[in-house]
Amino acid sequence: ANTQMMRDNNMLDKYPAVIAAMSEVVLRGGFGTSVTPVSQFYFQQAFNNVIFGPWKKMSDGYGKMILGYFGKTPVPPDPELVAIAAEQLGLKPTTRDPREINDEDPTKGLAVAQALIESEGLPVTDENVFIAAAGGQWAVQGPIVTEAAMQLGADIPRVAMSVAIGEVWTNAIQPLYAVPVLAIAGLHIRDIMGYCVVALLAIAPIYLVALAFF
Repeated sequence: ANTQMMRDNNMLDKYPAVIAAMSEVVLRGGFGTSVTPVSQFYFQQAFNNVIFGPWKKMSDGYGKMILGYFGKTPVPPDPELVAIAAEQLGLKPTTRDPREINDEDPTKGLAVAQALIESEGLPVTDENVFIAAAGGQWAVQGPIVTEAAMQLGADIPRVAMSVAIGEVWTNAIQPLYAVPVLAIAGLHIRDIMGYCVVALLAIAPIYLVALAFF
């Protein structure tokens, strides 16, 4: 999605510079685990550093991460960046449990996920709660997928899980989560793409069997 955005805005020539800027973003940001959404935070901040100048525009996700709103990073983030994030975002650093912070947000939490499930006529199960709480993607896709499943007489929970698995499975060949590590290691995505394709093919039978029989 990030490279597509750059391509659509005729900015793809900036991509090498963004990747080069990634290592500093990771190093000074506390080495947060590079999986969604943190991998997105890294890319967004590296992009901002290239386009607007180093640390002139702190991205919301990256800034909140180094301020502690998503929990403690493995390594303390650079104090200079923490001060910049606090000033630009108008937030104070915190050590509070992120679950408490989320519970205070009326758009998040168990009750919100349950209400979304019930509005789509789905059973409120632990499995469906996890799917609904996974983010806004299901909020967009859910109504369309649910209606199609009902018209086809398909098992709605199984269809919902198929959507979730399909999204996760294809991440194997879109390894944005690996970009920060590759930047530090001085490698390119093409250097690991062969392994990614092997992983994609290897886990396909496992997902198919799970969907078909469980």
